[in-house]
Amino acid sequence: MSKRQKKMLKKQNNLIKYFEFSNLSKFKNLSHGIFSRNGGRSKSPYNSLNIGFNVGDDKNDVYYNLDLILNIMNCKGCNTKKLHFISFNDLSAFLSPERA
Repeated sequence: MSKRQKKMLKKQNNLIKYFEFSNLSKFKNLSHGIFSRNGGRSKSPYNSLNIGFNVGDDKNDVYYNLDLILNIMNCKGCNTKKLHFISFNDLSAFLSPERA
């Protein structure tokens, strides 16, 4: 197991698997998760747990998927932020929705 893998905690809620950063898990007032595309409602080509409104997916499916994630994270009614991840060659960045 690599050093990076040891810093990630694997979680599962029903059919949805996700990860948490171990160093952030010590903060009780912070919920966070890194989700794959598996376990949601979106149909092909968006495949399951899509949470992007800007790709042409059915908005009702996206709202359903977001609600599913918020329920898993126990964050219904929480102040939430959705970050966009971009990657190009060796450059990776997280952008807030206002900057994406």
